[in-house]
Amino acid sequence: MNIRKTVDYSTMFAALEAAMDADLPQMELYCEIGKIICTRPEKGAAVAAAEFLKEQYPDMTGFSPRNVRRMRDFWQLYGGMPELLGEALHLNWTQNVVIMEAELTAEERYWYMDARKRYTQMVLKQSFLKLLKEKPVNKITVKEVCALAQLNRATFYAHYSDCFALMESIENELIDAFEKSLCYVNLFDVTALIEAIYDMVDQNQAACRVLILGNTSSTVLMRMIALAKKDSIAYWRKELPDASETELEMMYTHLSNGLMHVVVEGYDKYSKEEMIRFVNRVVKASLLLFQSPQRFLA
Repeated sequence: MNIRKTVDYSTMFAALEAAMDADLPQMELYCEIGKIICTRPEKGAAVAAAEFLKEQYPDMTGFSPRNVRRMRDFWQLYGGMPELLGEALHLNWTQNVVIMEAELTAEERYWYMDARKRYTQMVLKQSFLKLLKEKPVNKITVKEVCALAQLNRATFYAHYSDCFALMESIENELIDAFEKSLCYVNLFDVTALIEAIYDMVDQNQAACRVLILGNTSSTVLMRMIALAKKDSIAYWRKELPDASETELEMMYTHLSNGLMHVVVEGYDKYSKEEMIRFVNRVVKASLLLFQSPQRFLA
């Protein structure tokens, strides 16, 4: 007569309880549950975990035996591949289930995850920018962004910790675009700075109109000015060998802030060519002041 031995799952149950108490985002929670189950060699560990979770947390959904087995499979599939796991954690659970149940290679999984992640982030950013036109970031809630994007909050938190992190991500993208535009400039002066700003705005209209244009106190604008400072002063140092470092610093601060504000406020009023001509005249006039025998700052 075969008598089935009772398995002691108390250690696993304690680990599951700790994971539930950690208040993790859905994907991180499901990943942790799968990891905990995989520490057990018993075939029935997933079912035992599902029964425990349903009993201890009756008001929560998602803990059917089938779904908990999927959590185990998720960890078995991605636990040994950190890069792929990181991508998977940026998707929601439904998307991950679809990918897991499809017969895909690791490369195909990565491509699909990356595409889904980029699409989801794009939708969240577009929705956030629409709301940012109407009110400041500290008045925007994750619930509002998700409602507009038609995504659940678990999906939002898989990508961003809050709305401030979402805005920072958008700002960083603009700075990256600005930096790339600068790479194509041969002579790094204030004129080149304006050229780069126009290129960046043209390629990122939606974000720029909310975060930069018409907003002269923009943190993005200040970061752009700081980013271009070192190379701009290096260019001027060659043109003005007699100027002191203090004078070069002061001239850059004066010209960059003034001209950047002109561009921001005049983007829709003047053409790029008109703006460049104006910038050139102002810069040349400033250089002449320093190059003349009677120094303006003497």
